[in-house]
Amino acid sequence: MTNPVEIINLARRRASKAAALEPILTWLPASLLTALLALTLKWSAARALGERIGIAMGSAALSRIHVAFLMLAGLALGFAAWRSWCAYHEADNLEHLAARIDAELNAQQEILTFAGLVASAGAARSPLFPILWRRVAEYLASFDPVRRFQLNKLRVLARAALLGLASAGLLFGTLVLVSRLERSPYQGEARRLVRLADEIAKTDPSAQELARHLRAAASVLTDPDISLKEKLVRIVAIKHALEQRGSAEKSAAQARNMAVAARGSGAGS
Repeated sequence: MTNPVEIINLARRRASKAAALEPILTWLPASLLTALLALTLKWSAARALGERIGIAMGSAALSRIHVAFLMLAGLALGFAAWRSWCAYHEADNLEHLAARIDAELNAQQEILTFAGLVASAGAARSPLFPILWRRVAEYLASFDPVRRFQLNKLRVLARAALLGLASAGLLFGTLVLVSRLERSPYQGEARRLVRLADEIAKTDPSAQELARHLRAAASVLTDPDISLKEKLVRIVAIKHALEQRGSAEKSAAQARNMAVAARGSGAGS
């Protein structure tokens, strides 16, 4: 005959385990994604990509957002742990679990009464216990706790995906908002310089140095951490470097032309 106490205890273990795992598996991916996205804000490649799509801001603002989203990831992990603890203790309650099984099997509260007697150690003194044992055993004969109390993987996956999308959307929205608040009046000029640098780099592989200087000038124009006076100083320095490079290239071209002309005149004589 089916042992109802063993089945109820197995159901209790399975239910509490599934209940504890669900919040962790739901919130953990979103927390890790939030932390990873916050860490990428420190990468120079991420800053360069942001500048190309019009999201540019100073290092101080990026640092604040970086710290804020790392804290958000930590809070999400803490919330997941708290929800897991609460769900575990709620599912581990014997009478609560017995009421769920009783309602599912339409047992007219006989399983609930049986669990109450077992929990109160009044089974040996109650003349109803042997009768309830047989009745509950009949109800639980076809009941499978392993199949009934398992983790709902589809629900966990859907919730984790939604939380991950919400986290990425929140970060992107924050970056856009802060970049608009810190928008430089030279943003348009900086974008044109970046586009020009990209075109030069694609069409003339030998002009990579020029493209690098143009990108540097665009970065200076859009950096809110640099004062207007410092911007002018750096732009003048970049312009001077470009002029020097142009003069050097012009001198080299003239020297090559003179050499060609000298070889031509020597051959003619």
